[in-house]
Amino acid sequence: VLSKGQMIGLEAALGLRSGPPDYRLVASKHGCSFIRLTCHAFERALSYFPGQLKTLLKVVGLDEVPRDYPLSINDDEMWDCMHSLFCQALATMNFTMANMQSMKPFLDIEIVEPGVTITEEGKQGKSMVLLLDGTVTWSRKGVVTISAHAPRYFDDAIIMGLQRKQAATIMATSTCVVWHVCIPLMASKFQSPGAGVRTGRKSRALRDTFLKGLDTASAAWTCIREAGEQRRNMQENLQARLRNMKTFRKFRSEILALLCDNLHIRTFLPNQNIFCQGDPA
Repeated sequence: VLSKGQMIGLEAALGLRSGPPDYRLVASKHGCSFIRLTCHAFERALSYFPGQLKTLLKVVGLDEVPRDYPLSINDDEMWDCMHSLFCQALATMNFTMANMQSMKPFLDIEIVEPGVTITEEGKQGKSMVLLLDGTVTWSRKGVVTISAHAPRYFDDAIIMGLQRKQAATIMATSTCVVWHVCIPLMASKFQSPGAGVRTGRKSRALRDTFLKGLDTASAAWTCIREAGEQRRNMQENLQARLRNMKTFRKFRSEILALLCDNLHIRTFLPNQNIFCQGDPA
């Protein structure tokens, strides 16, 4: 007899058993409602939190992951997605996967429920936002201008040092997986590379591990700052370039300045769709 809040078939959902069940399940005279969790759902969720697999397996009496475990639980897809988003944001293909993974200490994951505000327009910003799963709205002055689906990045200008405040209010319209890239933490680390690493004999291994990854992380930081300079030059020259276009020659400088201040600059990687037929305009 199953009561409210109990589950059945966890082994099948975790990929530990396949085929038809060896039991029969019948609703009581009052009826019931079930929530079905599939292997695919667990596989997708655990791709963001692979370390939780062992915790789930312990529920069914396993202390280790079986050698022939059928589900593919790893974070490779997640890192590929974040790497692609960073290459877009920085407008370069020179940002390597090693650079991306070296930033792990400066990343903070968050699961956001529908209706929760992720960023607030005009509020002091300390991080770039990577939307890996879910849907959000992007609004300014209370007007929703974008309904964005993952994967997507926001507030890339903060990571480049071009702005200090969040550009818009971003609200989740579905359950979202969000990574925050904490730039102040990263910047302070490279301003004093040895900070927080004691030189005592017991901490020597920790220091060596830190210094080993420092070059790769430092290269990532350099790439970010160079992208900021490139973006700054682009914005400074944008008004002059618009002035030289036939369409905008008769526009007043004040109007061109407003246009330049409200442009959405996005980079697209080779063979990436810019938009598709039938997409909302």
